[in-house]
Amino acid sequence: MSEFETMSMAQLKTYVMSHRDDDEAWAKYIDRRLVLSDQKWYPAPIDKVGEEIMEEAFRQKLGSFKEGEG
Repeated sequence: MSEFETMSMAQLKTYVMSHRDDDEAWAKYIDRRLVLSDQKWYPAPIDKVGEEIMEEAFRQKLGSFKEGEG
């Protein structure tokens, strides 16, 4: 078990802000933030499939959008 497991979120945030190059600490901080969040995360739209996923997420959040509107 790493030392980050025993830190509170506030302690871990303070640590990562003062140790910005500590990849292990950042990974633990991000993992914890994702667990605490109810938000759904989507991949970056770097290809056609990613663009389609992004467009569907927008449709779900914002409703239908037709070309030329807006």
